[in-house]
Amino acid sequence: MANSDFNDLISLMNRWETHWGDVNLALGVAPVILPQGFSQTSLATERMEFISAGQAILAADNDAQGAATVRDAAKMALRTRVSQLRAAVQGLLPGTRYVGMLPLLPATNAGEGAFLKALEDAAQLWGQLNGDSGLGSVVPLSLPMGYTQAQLVTDITTLRGFYQNATQSREHARILRANRAAWRKALLARLTQYRKVLVARLPAGHPLLATMPIG
Repeated sequence: MANSDFNDLISLMNRWETHWGDVNLALGVAPVILPQGFSQTSLATERMEFISAGQAILAADNDAQGAATVRDAAKMALRTRVSQLRAAVQGLLPGTRYVGMLPLLPATNAGEGAFLKALEDAAQLWGQLNGDSGLGSVVPLSLPMGYTQAQLVTDITTLRGFYQNATQSREHARILRANRAAWRKALLARLTQYRKVLVARLPAGHPLLATMPIG
């Protein structure tokens, strides 16, 4: 539900609550009560809870965006390391089998599986060449800022956690939205009940029948 739709529904509930109060005044000692005991007070409570649900969704969306930002920053940093590793192997070990074993640089928009596979291939290759004594002083290979193969392995594990956190945060926000959508549907069904009850309770032509809220 877009923010405009959410605000429209809150406005509808406000108008509905006011209208219900006017109807109850007109009816006197027998106020309108819908099935399952749903009353004007119930509507007021649901309106406040619906507003709180919207705030929870906003917070969940912010969490999801933050988690995605952290994940994407880590992805780009590790993609740079793969690029550096490719350059190091091509520049320092030309003609060796390791050049042909280099993983391709993962696309920035690659899915989680493809992106992590490229990183894991890079870490495995790096570990393999570090253990090759025939490469002399080139190994153990390190990248700018003293970055090592062990650090890459650790950072891949960390990135997996960032992926998981981003996925869970996004799913949490999706579930909250789905719950709110179902809640909205139930509220509009209540409004339909309300309109039918008023037709049954108020005299034909009563002014309040002409001003019933419409969902």
